[in-house]
Amino acid sequence: AHQLSADEIVMHGVDFNTHSKLTGEAKKNIIMRDFRNLYHELKKRNVNLYVGSEKSFLSTFLPIKRN
Repeated sequence: AHQLSADEIVMHGVDFNTHSKLTGEAKKNIIMRDFRNLYHELKKRNVNLYVGSEKSFLSTFLPIKRN
């Protein structure tokens, strides 16, 4: 989306709550690190990254886009 000049990205269906391989601390460390890095890199490029639901694991550290 960024390469297509989007200035706002909302991730839907990316909750990681039932991921079969990423659980516990591994999920917390890997996902939080990677998505935080993505969030900050996009911010540097004036792109806002949101998650679409408060039920998503990502909503613990990414802003939620409310309709």
